[in-house]
Amino acid sequence: MRMSGADCAFAVPVRARTGPIRTTLDKYMKNQVSMDSITRVLIVDDDEGIRSLCQECLSGNGFEVAAAESGEQALEWVHESPFEVVITDLKLPGIDGIDLIEEISEKYPAPAIVAMTGKGTSKDAVELMRRGAFDVLPKPFGISELQLAAEKALKHQALRHQNEELQKKLQSSEKMAVIGRLAASVAHELNNPLDGVLRFVNLSLKRLPENTEEPIRYLGEAKTGLMRMAGIVQSLLKFSRNIVVEERPRALTDLVNESLSQMSHVLAGTNIDVVVDLREEEAWLPAGLVQVFTNLIKNAFDAMEKTGGLFTVRSLLVDDRIQIQFEDTGCGISEEQSKRIFEPFFTTKPFGKGTGLGLSICARILERFGGQISVVRGKELGTTFIVDVPRSPTPKSEEEEEEAAETGVPTS
Repeated sequence: MRMSGADCAFAVPVRARTGPIRTTLDKYMKNQVSMDSITRVLIVDDDEGIRSLCQECLSGNGFEVAAAESGEQALEWVHESPFEVVITDLKLPGIDGIDLIEEISEKYPAPAIVAMTGKGTSKDAVELMRRGAFDVLPKPFGISELQLAAEKALKHQALRHQNEELQKKLQSSEKMAVIGRLAASVAHELNNPLDGVLRFVNLSLKRLPENTEEPIRYLGEAKTGLMRMAGIVQSLLKFSRNIVVEERPRALTDLVNESLSQMSHVLAGTNIDVVVDLREEEAWLPAGLVQVFTNLIKNAFDAMEKTGGLFTVRSLLVDDRIQIQFEDTGCGISEEQSKRIFEPFFTTKPFGKGTGLGLSICARILERFGGQISVVRGKELGTTFIVDVPRSPTPKSEEEEEEAAETGVPTS
């Protein structure tokens, strides 16, 4: 069956759609631009035949297509759930296409809007774009043109999302830079006088007679507070500087065991059970990640210190990257806390127990090695921190190193 441009917006047979459209979609879905969240397309036309054909031609291959018969219905659907692309005719009963474009653009700026129109002049196209349309699809059009218009709009959306993410990262980097400079300034101003006060407190404690219990207790409390301040200053200095971390590769199992060993004194006397499930235990990672693992383990133990619970470390190989999950069954964190958990100076711990810099420093260390850290909240209680990092090359054995030195030929 063939329809003319006068009868339908399409100028090619419906049966021609299968091969070309699948090929186009396959190429597009393999594009470097991530299309994971870009799936929903809304067709708006009062002609049932046009709606059905557009829906049939675009459905599948990552496209989820809905079809509305009026502007009012389209507005209702856009209000109820988000669409990435809206393809609308201009001649609609009730709210016409131009009013629909303006209202969606003003109230729901997320969708890219493509206007189907028989007016193909550049002046008309400019006016439609001024009203809020992303692109214009002149009638009559073929299936491949419809497909191309949808793909173009989807790609635009993907690039827009990427741009938004880059803007967020840029703002975060600028914020971190300002905080880093402030932290360095404060730390340097506090470091010298704090060191002097600590020295005098220590000298006083050494010279006081043993029977003066009350002054000793006062000075002991003062020393505890000063030591905490000294710890904060050191954290500020570490945060503000380029963090020095060891880059030589070590086995994942060694890094986890060392981190757990460092936290054994915290674990003693608690009702916390530890499970280690490292399926990729022979994987090699930078040795400096022991700082990250130790911090995450300490946080988990702190969360379960009073109640006890189960702490699990597990690993998963994903392509050439490794995910290490640190899961606890502690008190958990709120949704709002999860959004701010990696911000400098933000802490969920009681006053006096945390500086709020540990996770920020962890994130910076991981960035050095092309890694990242994320958090997943438990359904009721508990928290899981996920470290995602590239695998390091397997280090050479001593024999291979000696052979390379003798022959001058690198070993692999």
